[in-house]
Amino acid sequence: HNGDYVHNDYINRQRVKSVLCVPIMHQGVVAGIAYLEHCQVPRAFDQDRAELIEILSSQAAVSLENALMYQSMESQIKERTREIQSILANIKQGIFNIVDGNIIHADYSIHLEEIFGETHLAGKNAISLLFAHSNLAIDEISMIESTICASIGGHFINYDMNTHVLPREITISIEDGVKILELDWSKVLDDMEITALLVCVRDVTELRSLQKEAEFQKIELKTLADLINIAPEKFSNFRKVSQQHFNMIGKLQDKQWSIEIQKLVFIELHTMKGLSRSTGLSLLATELHETEDHLSSLSQEFKETDMSNFEAALNKSKATWKRYLDVFDEKLQRSDSSNLTRVNTDHDLQKELKNLLNKWQGPSHDLKNILELTFSNISQSLSSIHTNLEDLANKLDKPLPLLKITSTHQIFADLNGEALLQSIFIHLLRNSLDHGIEAKDDRIKSKKNPEGNIYIDIRADDDLIYISYWDDGKGINIQSVEAKAIDKGLIIPGADRQVIVETIFLSGFSTRDQVTEVSGRGVGMDAVKSKLEEAGGTITIAESQREAEAGFYPVRFEITIPMDRFIRLAGTNPSQNAA
Repeated sequence: HNGDYVHNDYINRQRVKSVLCVPIMHQGVVAGIAYLEHCQVPRAFDQDRAELIEILSSQAAVSLENALMYQSMESQIKERTREIQSILANIKQGIFNIVDGNIIHADYSIHLEEIFGETHLAGKNAISLLFAHSNLAIDEISMIESTICASIGGHFINYDMNTHVLPREITISIEDGVKILELDWSKVLDDMEITALLVCVRDVTELRSLQKEAEFQKIELKTLADLINIAPEKFSNFRKVSQQHFNMIGKLQDKQWSIEIQKLVFIELHTMKGLSRSTGLSLLATELHETEDHLSSLSQEFKETDMSNFEAALNKSKATWKRYLDVFDEKLQRSDSSNLTRVNTDHDLQKELKNLLNKWQGPSHDLKNILELTFSNISQSLSSIHTNLEDLANKLDKPLPLLKITSTHQIFADLNGEALLQSIFIHLLRNSLDHGIEAKDDRIKSKKNPEGNIYIDIRADDDLIYISYWDDGKGINIQSVEAKAIDKGLIIPGADRQVIVETIFLSGFSTRDQVTEVSGRGVGMDAVKSKLEEAGGTITIAESQREAEAGFYPVRFEITIPMDRFIRLAGTNPSQNAA
């Protein structure tokens, strides 16, 4: 002491003899002072004690730094907790943690109670809350519960390997009504171990309803757009023919299901798909293609689940078909029931007319007028089918071939006859366009017209219609057909050429390696043969009388059809050419 503090009140009152003050430094700044006093002897703090106190002061600096850091962290944690609590109180999602025992953690968002219509959820079973009133099956819920139990408290790899089991969307039925809930799952980790699963629940009922409504409007607009481009008479014809195909499918479904029934249903579907595509009804064509996929995937056991999937797809196709009819009648106001024309003449009336016309003794031009009013000229029907292939031609990047029809008689078809012609020639014409006629550039190189030509020659007697059909493409690729037929076990090596080419009529045979919406199922030519034989007709393959390219076999299809669905008018019919 040198007397500097002899007049200090504290020093005098406490009778302090010695004082040592050491600064506590933190990052070069004085953070505090270490103050020591001795009340017994003066000069109690020698150099050694001063150095010791200095060391203790530096340690105190570290402790002070930690204390300040903890104070800051505690403040931040409190602030973050307040923020989280605020979020949980106001966010419009159900957020909670599933902890050990599948229990809901105490901290969860208030909106979770609103979603499920329950309160005081902390400590309740998360599985029961989420899935007790859901659309999930018991075995599905059991798998979810096992996955959650195996994940919490285990290595995160258990969760990562089984995330596919956890549903992303469920439907629940509670007192508030039916709700669609979107679920998002996340793991909460402590190093490699999962301590909890974070679940976010979002009520998307209204959103899904809006999406469904928007999708419905989109489909209706597409339906309307398809129909606007179709002539009323053309669509009316489609209505009649497609109804017959659906009726036939219904009759086949009533029978004991078998491979043969499956084949016949496939023919009806494939024919109607081609008809829908050529008419311009793209939505229906797509639905029918998907229905074919389900039908082709049926095993020989015809399992109940597979059959249910097929029937669901078929019903979806029927609903799309019905939508086209409703939109046509309601939106376009084009109901085909308002006028007595050939397309709305029912089968019974046509049958009576045919009986009267067979006894007709009046002028031939009057007979022709009656026929044109109530029946369909088959040359015009074939031209119409050909014109409807323009979309297919565009899809194949080919020009629409020229159709050249010659007929020795004017022949008219009733509704059954027209449906038969549709079923036959929709496949023959598509087959020519897809398989027979070459690409535009290839035809130009061969000095052929770019479009290609399709020829139909029609003749008739009192009992039968005789139709010759061919195109001016290369013909059948004999080597390709033979290789495929041998590979499928349909023929043996070295088979006669006629045997080889006739394999194209066998069910499931196709030279395409992949199935597309256009071809590849091996149904088209099988459908032609089946439909003709069902009607009492025939189809055979004859060699076309024109020069063949190496490896190809130009053919002509010879078709006979009984006259019972047709009426022949005496006299010739001029040749018709369709672009």
